[in-house]
Amino acid sequence: MDLFEEIRREYEFGLASIAGVARKFGVHRRMVREAIESAIPMRLPVTERPRPTIGPVAGFIDEVLETDRQAPRKQRHTAHRIWVRITRERPGYQIAESTVRQYVRQRKRTLGLRVLPEAFVPQQYAWGDEAQVDWYEADVDLDGERVRVQVFAMRSMASGAAFHRAYLRATQQAFLEAHELGFHYLGGYVGDRCQEAPSFSSSRRARSPSKIRWRPTWPLAAASSRCRWRIGVNCGVVTK
Repeated sequence: MDLFEEIRREYEFGLASIAGVARKFGVHRRMVREAIESAIPMRLPVTERPRPTIGPVAGFIDEVLETDRQAPRKQRHTAHRIWVRITRERPGYQIAESTVRQYVRQRKRTLGLRVLPEAFVPQQYAWGDEAQVDWYEADVDLDGERVRVQVFAMRSMASGAAFHRAYLRATQQAFLEAHELGFHYLGGYVGDRCQEAPSFSSSRRARSPSKIRWRPTWPLAAASSRCRWRIGVNCGVVTK
């Protein structure tokens, strides 16, 4: 889907040539024509492949699984037990246990005998309770010259409001100043703050925010007692 969107955008606003777009994205010209005609990729018809190995015993396995639907959970057949029954009841037929396991797994999902629980973590945050920050690089045109800058990003977890500020270097002074401006932009301080491992250092050694000594002359020093600092391995919202 994303590739079709890029092809359509490049054809409409870029090269405007089917051959050129196909050459740029490394695809066939037929795919470029399909993307121009429709933004949704065409679904190819699914043809069921023959199963010469599992085919002769597929009916037997389906019958066993259908019977298991009425049996207690502890008395249902496992894939290994079904494979043992096949080898005993059909001694002349050879089939690998892995093949039986794969087919049984698919059929159990279809019949509802194997329900996999979906694990998820609800993302709910109180207003003004948590924010995430991180640095990222960006190339900008400054005074007619392409320069790589370090961009500080702060995002409120409750509202999703984001603050970005670019610096030539990710120094500790820039780190603190960006926090002050970010808090001012968000309209107040946050109670908790998640931060990637910082890359700034005044002594060529990265220091975590929890080890920063707050000086009374810094405008942000008043917020040191209001914020809780945490070093996160991956602050997922900001780093996406």
